[in-house]
Amino acid sequence: MPDTRLAGERIIAATENRRAPFTVAYTSLTTNATADPGGAEAVWLTSVSATYRAGRAYRVTLKGLAVATVANTDCQLRVRRAALGGSLLFDSFRFALPSTANIAFYFANVFVVAGAVDITAVLVGTISRAFGSGVVTVNASAVNTAYIHVEDVGPAGDFSGATAIS
Repeated sequence: MPDTRLAGERIIAATENRRAPFTVAYTSLTTNATADPGGAEAVWLTSVSATYRAGRAYRVTLKGLAVATVANTDCQLRVRRAALGGSLLFDSFRFALPSTANIAFYFANVFVVAGAVDITAVLVGTISRAFGSGVVTVNASAVNTAYIHVEDVGPAGDFSGATAIS
């Protein structure tokens, strides 16, 4: 198909790609995952392995329910590359778990692949207690899944300032 753009005309990523956004990796959790009661960061979900292409941008989304065993406990969610202690791609703000009931979370961020080499990796979702004394848990079931969802959202150049991985 010929390019019919005028000189200098910019087309948004979804038009240029004709496919973006599209799912690259999706992994769900259907059982509860408890974090370390000492407040250390703990993995609650490991994604499937996927290839992230050089020069592309990816939106990673975390969704689920968090609960603490003691009211007025804060928790924090992160996404890391490969394993606990791996490169940090996403760090949520601290959020309060004001009671011992489930609190929904939904966080998303964009990362880009730096350099000219594709990366094949798993991503891990982690949770930690940021304040208080409760044990924090990501709760999930077959009908209330928690998940990591990664989508290709277009060229990396469309997302200046995004977290870069290499």
